[in-house]
Amino acid sequence: MLEISLVIIITLLNLKGVQAAGHAEFVLTVLKFVPLMVIPLLALSYFNTDNFVMSACTTPMGTSQILSQVTLLTLWGFIGLESATTPAGSVENPGKTIPKAIIIGTLCVAGLYLINSVGIMGLIPGQELVHSKAPYVDAVQRIFGGHWHLVIAVIASIACIGTLNAWMLASGQIALGLAEDQLLPSLFARKNQFDAPFIGLLTSCLGIIPLLILTNHHTLCQQVGAIIDFSVIAFLFVYLICVLAFLKILKKQNHRGASWIYAFISLGFCGWVLYETSLKTLAIASLFTISGIPVYSLWYRSKRYLNQ
Repeated sequence: MLEISLVIIITLLNLKGVQAAGHAEFVLTVLKFVPLMVIPLLALSYFNTDNFVMSACTTPMGTSQILSQVTLLTLWGFIGLESATTPAGSVENPGKTIPKAIIIGTLCVAGLYLINSVGIMGLIPGQELVHSKAPYVDAVQRIFGGHWHLVIAVIASIACIGTLNAWMLASGQIALGLAEDQLLPSLFARKNQFDAPFIGLLTSCLGIIPLLILTNHHTLCQQVGAIIDFSVIAFLFVYLICVLAFLKILKKQNHRGASWIYAFISLGFCGWVLYETSLKTLAIASLFTISGIPVYSLWYRSKRYLNQ
């Protein structure tokens, strides 16, 4: 119930308009700086190479399956960078500016994750870290002692709420942009008195709640793991569709160059991860992509009818 309540509260915040959600996101982003930057840098001063250990592998999975699981966890940290394309209509020279923003943002995030991983793994012994449910909290406990870890736990929770707020804000704006481009029914372009795309926001809220129910497990760790698997695979379906569309564009424009290589590498990567994913995860994750087909079909038929 706590997760569902948070989703509803964040949705209500975004219904107050982009400005209200943006101000809240600025404060929450500043709070992210403490656990994601300060703590790993402090942890590096306590770095101990003996804490890096290789545990005996007892899983029956093959190397390819293990790599696919690691890939899902890695992709989870980078999902959302494509949201930089949403303000394309408000950016000067978007053809060059947005690709640069995505590449630079990806490199910055990769560097930040590297510092975090090395710092925490060098501070906490591997035997303890593998069983840790809150590595940053444990890291603060080792560095400062006392009750400072409780403060970091609260800040980390607030940072997670900030991520939810950012996703909710992006989902409403994406639906609004698609409706304005006539790729979704015009009702998604409707705004309330606060200039917020309330139809898209409410639709996102109602779509998240079933996901929380479907991934409900006895432990938080299991639930987070299930959400990561379903979310990443759902995005991989979208990425796969985008790659196929890109290939169609290259063929239509009779394009020659390295773009074909990039496209086929991306196609192979998406196909490999999907192949190594369990059928249950594929079935549940595909529901998010398939759910948009009836909406698009109704919109497409109505548009053809009006054009006749």
